[in-house]
Amino acid sequence: MSEDQKNQLTSILECRKCKNNFDDLTSDRAPRKLTTCGHTICGKCASELLKGSVITCPFDNQLTKLSDGNINSLLKNFALIEVIKELKRIDASRPTKKHVQFEDIIDDDLNTENRCFENSSHEAVASGKVPP
Repeated sequence: MSEDQKNQLTSILECRKCKNNFDDLTSDRAPRKLTTCGHTICGKCASELLKGSVITCPFDNQLTKLSDGNINSLLKNFALIEVIKELKRIDASRPTKKHVQFEDIIDDDLNTENRCFENSSHEAVASGKVPP
């Protein structure tokens, strides 16, 4: 994948207004779709842009009216959430160089439980068994 392609993918996964990454697990970082224009912003930016029961899109100035004045009535961008989940799944399955280096110093005779603090789904494996 080229550097341009990586940058494009990264920009899709972040809120264009605040530049923070979308997150499917936290409400204030969940991608929310503005119903009038279809643009997506994070929940935090939607809250900041909410005036009364109206959000003005920061990209095209179209107005999205919320019947109850609550940003939770904005639909989440589920297509984008699925992409985020899939990328997390792929990323979690790959051991990093840091993990391999750590495994090299583990004494096989120690009866300790080793956990990855970066990603709880990673499992400790002997250094000779790490996939390329």
